[in-house]
Amino acid sequence: METISMSGKERRRLEVFSRVKAREFSLARAADLLGISGRQAKRIWARYRDEGDAGLVHRLRGRASNRQPQPIRKEQALELYREKYAGYGPTLAAECMERDDGLAAPTSTLRRWLTSAELWKQQRRRKQHRRRRPRREHYGELVQLDGSHHDWFEGRRGLAVLMVMIDDATGRVFAQAKGRVERVDRTLQDRLVKELTRLGISDLESANRHRVESFLPRFNAQFARAAAKRADVHRPVDDERMLRVLSIQEERVVMPDWTLRWHNGFMQLPRATTAIVQPGDRVVVSEQLDGRRRVFVGEVELPWSPFREQCATPPKEPRGPTGSSQGQRPKANHPWRGKLLAAPPPPAAAVAGSRCSAPAALFATLTPQPALRNANRPRRNTQHPK
Repeated sequence: METISMSGKERRRLEVFSRVKAREFSLARAADLLGISGRQAKRIWARYRDEGDAGLVHRLRGRASNRQPQPIRKEQALELYREKYAGYGPTLAAECMERDDGLAAPTSTLRRWLTSAELWKQQRRRKQHRRRRPRREHYGELVQLDGSHHDWFEGRRGLAVLMVMIDDATGRVFAQAKGRVERVDRTLQDRLVKELTRLGISDLESANRHRVESFLPRFNAQFARAAAKRADVHRPVDDERMLRVLSIQEERVVMPDWTLRWHNGFMQLPRATTAIVQPGDRVVVSEQLDGRRRVFVGEVELPWSPFREQCATPPKEPRGPTGSSQGQRPKANHPWRGKLLAAPPPPAAAVAGSRCSAPAALFATLTPQPALRNANRPRRNTQHPK
């Protein structure tokens, strides 16, 4: 018994035309149930009547498509990918093969070839939820700037930074290379890096020349789109404002003497600025590319002058050791060699009327006692250590 493979659609046709064969349905009713025209219903019915169930199976079942690429073309594409485009994604590889090698292969077909030959594997990443923002309507209304740090030359020279500017309305990338600009960074890190490697470009000057003259015109022609409105809202460049924007800016606090601390130095604000800033206020110091330093409060620029502190008298250098390292010995007649202190002998009456011994007279000589407030107050007896 022969086995016939049918799809769900063909199985449905078999059920309907079997009822037509049993004279339960007319061809018009069958065409209406299957959603086909009357002429097609007649053709299918004639094939079913002549060939049976096999007449409802599609004629190309089990046969190669007439649009299938030739095997030699597949082998040529795979060999070209191994030699020149290893590591490329299917989309970029298909574009380069068609533009540079004259081999046209659909992206989906090339992806299927590379996957079956295990030359490329799709990298699946969990995507974060993001809310879509509508594009601006005018060209020049919003330009996004981002610096992409990447090994653009794949080890042939040091690291470089590509400054990318993209117009939000059109997606056009400018020659100065959040949201859309970051996606462009990832695209350039794939396409531009591989193109520089294929062309053997290893220096910044040649890379910038190729980027402006060849790469960006092709990139914009492929990915840019027309703005919603035709007006160009770019504004003329203010050189002074651009110098301030493209500068190193740091915030400083005005000190009580109207000075600013700046890199181990001071910047003095004149008396005329007291109506604008006070001690404790915050200002912005801008160090521009031309070497100038400017102080701003909002959009107001403040004058300043460098403050130079008076140099203090340099400290004297310590005297070096003199003589021998041993200490000097006192002379034989030095007071330290005799008694502690030779005090005159006290009067006999004072000694007889006091219970203090000789050391008490010694202390009385060294620190005389102040006069007592009450002379009739009896004197306190004190025992002094011997």
